[in-house]
Amino acid sequence: IHGFTEPPPQPFTIYVGGRNEALRSRVWRRLLEMQRVLPDLHVAEAPPHFSGRNPRNIMNLAREGGVQLELSEPLRKQSSAAHLTELAIALREALSEPPARPRCSL
Repeated sequence: IHGFTEPPPQPFTIYVGGRNEALRSRVWRRLLEMQRVLPDLHVAEAPPHFSGRNPRNIMNLAREGGVQLELSEPLRKQSSAAHLTELAIALREALSEPPARPRCSL
């Protein structure tokens, strides 16, 4: 989890990036569910400079790669405890969710 200071598209923005597509998808889905509870939250694909796709990025040194979240400055400094609690819950659920099994084609 990182933070960014450039002006966000909306004040409470979370950019989602990283090389682990399966985990990123689970995190993305949980954050969108969170967005329904906290409508002022904005979830977006990370722009290239925050994408977390560089293989030398420390979180991508794991075999499967990782997921990178970039939180806007207003989200980090002005959000309520509810925002941060919901974020922690969403991430815990995404990390606890078993990965999808590959489908076997006959």
